[in-house]
Amino acid sequence: MMHSKEKNDALLDELERLRYENECLSERLGRITEITAAIIYILDVQGHFVFINRAVDDILHYKPEELIGKHFSTIMSQEEYERVARAVVLPRFEGKKTGVEKAPKLFDERRTGDRRTKNLEVRLMAKDRNGVKILVGDVTGIIAVEGFYNYKKTREHNSKEAAFQGSQGVIFDITKYKKAEKERMELQRRLFETQKMDAIGRLSGKVAHDLNNKIGSILGCAEIMRQDFCSAKEENVYVDIIISASKHAAELSNRLMEFSRKDDHNMV
Repeated sequence: MMHSKEKNDALLDELERLRYENECLSERLGRITEITAAIIYILDVQGHFVFINRAVDDILHYKPEELIGKHFSTIMSQEEYERVARAVVLPRFEGKKTGVEKAPKLFDERRTGDRRTKNLEVRLMAKDRNGVKILVGDVTGIIAVEGFYNYKKTREHNSKEAAFQGSQGVIFDITKYKKAEKERMELQRRLFETQKMDAIGRLSGKVAHDLNNKIGSILGCAEIMRQDFCSAKEENVYVDIIISASKHAAELSNRLMEFSRKDDHNMV
């Protein structure tokens, strides 16, 4: 009997140790959930928030308790909801084989493993401090999410659908990175425009220079012809037309040259 009691006491001690370690682990995980900069959320089967950590206050200015029980469409526009919601997206893929790479990405994901949603970029609607939602795209998040299942129920009901408990995911705020990328693209566009105008300016300068040389030759020959045909009025009419057209062409060439010089000045 004494031996049996010792075994029971040892078993109780082991159970108590495991319980304590589990409590410590749960407490640490809870703290990590609260201090992380990313939004961690859990949805029920219908897509309502049953948990969301305090990062949502820093990013979207909602208190967690404001969103508990609310549908996830609360934090996005109707257009964005239709782009990432399971109920709207999946009917478009009915009867189609997508494979892992082309599988639709969903905010309220039910899949797990390789087919779960990864790197879903979504535009979220933040709330200002007066409780008003502000513009769509104010916050850009990138999401990783999967379905959560109670596999005990799967065995009991012989149905994976009955075991589905909801979706659990993480949203990383990439707003500042998207803004920086947008600014980088704008700078790149402006640089391209500057380089293009520089190339046009250089080309116009070269064309104007070559054109002036040709026009000078034409004008010189026309003046000589006028002197040779000074007594022939009919021929001089044609010579005058050549001279007038050449002078007009010279004016256009000079404008090209001015454009080239202005472009060089702007580059400096």
